Amino acid sequence: MNKYQRVLMKENKGRYSFTQAGKEVGGDVKVLSDDGFTLVQNEDITLTDYKLSIRNSCIEEVYAVKNNDCTAFTIIEGKETMFTYPISFEDEIDGVRIVFKSNLADTLIIPVTYKKADKEKYYAKKAEDDRKAIIARAQVKHATGADLVNIYFQPCSDDYFSTTIILYQGNMLMAKYKIDPEVFFKSISGLAYGEYSYEVIQYDKDGKELMRTDKIRFSISRPNYGGKPVVRI
Repeated sequence: MNKYQRVLMKENKGRYSFTQAGKEVGGDVKVLSDDGFTLVQNEDITLTDYKLSIRNSCIEEVYAVKNNDCTAFTIIEGKETMFTYPISFEDEIDGVRIVFKSNLADTLIIPVTYKKADKEKYYAKKAEDDRKAIIARAQVKHATGADLVNIYFQPCSDDYFSTTIILYQGNMLMAKYKIDPEVFFKSISGLAYGEYSYEVIQYDKDGKELMRTDKIRFSISRPNYGGKPVVRI
């Protein structure tokens, strides 16, 4: 931008927004800077319906530029004229062509930079969110007694068939228990005082793993005076 274009674009109270479904995206990143328009994708890469909007009383026409072809922005008349254009992160435009009113300055082509979300980060987060949701559905909890632990659970999905519980003391594997498909708890007795942990794993009828908890810790200690079991969720 030369100094005249810069005054008209940035010092004439021009307003530029980048939205997804009507909500601003990009955080603190300025939509328009000296380097051009910067369009930041939402972290959720499945979201579409992005829109670049320009409000500036000095502008006559706005076009999206791609491969030397120009497509006019939609003009929305109102108290303040707004130029809008749908943006796709899968079908990028190269720049935005600005035509000023009354030849106040030369026509300007502003480059567009796309900042795409990290797909690997998105899919990793989605997988972890899905894992936590299915574990929550299983409602795993336990209660301890003088020398035992009772572990309770529910089916984690409609495809549920069976459960295996793995018991550890420290890093040492102590036992694996296969639970009957019609049973939704396991009582493990004969435990000495100390620190333990267990995993709950659920499968479908074909033996495919549906869910696996992290190691859930518990301890066996001398009974409290009330003689009541300690329930942990």
